Amino acid sequence: MNHFTLRFNVGKLVAVLVILLCGASLFAQVTTSTISGVVTDKNGEALIGATVVATHTPTNTRYGTATNASGRYTLPAVRVGGPFSLTVSYTGYENQTQDGIYTSLGTASNVDFSMAESGTVLDEVTIAANRNDIFSSDRTGAATTFDRKQLAAIPTTGARSINSITKYAPNGNGNSFGGQDSRLNNFTIDGSVFNNGFGLGTDAQAGGRTGSTAISLDAIEELQVNVAPFDVRQTGFVGSGLNAVTRTGKNEFFGTAFFYFRKSDNSGLFNGTKIGDTKPTISTFDENVFGVSFGGPIIKNKLFFFANYESQRQTTPATTWVADGSPLDIPGANVPRV
Repeated sequence: MNHFTLRFNVGKLVAVLVILLCGASLFAQVTTSTISGVVTDKNGEALIGATVVATHTPTNTRYGTATNASGRYTLPAVRVGGPFSLTVSYTGYENQTQDGIYTSLGTASNVDFSMAESGTVLDEVTIAANRNDIFSSDRTGAATTFDRKQLAAIPTTGARSINSITKYAPNGNGNSFGGQDSRLNNFTIDGSVFNNGFGLGTDAQAGGRTGSTAISLDAIEELQVNVAPFDVRQTGFVGSGLNAVTRTGKNEFFGTAFFYFRKSDNSGLFNGTKIGDTKPTISTFDENVFGVSFGGPIIKNKLFFFANYESQRQTTPATTWVADGSPLDIPGANVPRV
């Protein structure tokens, strides 16, 4: 009897966990993209049942579908970034390919095809394109997207945090959006929340109080800043939704490395070390930030890896406060706050 009760309780516990996990996934942030479009003939008539295949060029990952009765196709849940190569085939028509297609977080890239009937010789038509639809019908609010190339090109110093990137978003002020404090933003990585849960300091991200960052910029594939989106999938903020997805490996090996440092010992080279004949005591301030990343294939076209490491070490002067009051009553009480 006791064994039966134990098994029954464990079964109920598993069922509750499954329900909770399924419910949590409903509120997860968007981590993928979509490719959609219409396939027609030269007269604009829809082609029903045309085969559409999208190939992620760096990894050779393929996504496939067929057009519906309206000639429309949709490839949901495709990976962010690119480039992609789209190929459409239909009996009696020449195959057509569009290359150089890039996808963005939560945005559908619209790629249409106009097929030509095949003649005696069946040739493939290739169109080079660079599609990243800013004005997408699936967009539900103001958003700014930073892809991998932009993240690598934007100059950053020190901790190299997300705040170094979001200040370039035109619909905000630094890390403040919608006139709200940065702690009212919602920061997610691959759909998981990495917020400043205790509200300490002025940084919305986890780890901001310590001067560190929740994730290295070298590990991010794409970052999207959403402001007032009319989308039930994006919730939990009144400022902005900072949505990031991480990188992965591809068919070629790649990597990065950097080192950044500041030392108080070097200040005398530019600012001097004396005031007249007086040489004040200079507190120690040292900062060292270094990181490496490396990715590539384990089995080409099938299995990949990506690893990232970043470390930040700081030595900063201690800050002490004394009680407010007159220096005549309390020696050294010259700080107007506690």
